[in-house]
Amino acid sequence: MLAHAVTTAARSAAPSQRLPLYLYGQSPTQVSANGPALLVRIPQKAPLRYPLSRLARVIAGPRVEWQASALAACQHEGLPIVFLDGAGHERHDLRLVEFMEPRRFVLQMRQIFTAGQSLPQQ
Repeated sequence: MLAHAVTTAARSAAPSQRLPLYLYGQSPTQVSANGPALLVRIPQKAPLRYPLSRLARVIAGPRVEWQASALAACQHEGLPIVFLDGAGHERHDLRLVEFMEPRRFVLQMRQIFTAGQSLPQQ
């Protein structure tokens, strides 16, 4: 899985080095906050913990489910999140500019998906 191979590099980076976290694979992925880190859960795999202080940005595919706590943690740390569609292209309509408050962001996402767009197939 692409996501696992790339994210492992972020976990082993030197403490002063910030690297991107890629969450893009075939399995549904859940992201939540766990103290000063993101907790990434992929079915049938051990949870992975990524310290926010070691991340430069997060690139997330369509099968990633975000908890509001994880969005808020990234916002607080100033980490940009790039959302990708199923073809690997950036979803410009989901771009976080000046880090919108997480609850407002989730509401905006719901409006986008209920305005005629369907959720990605899982």
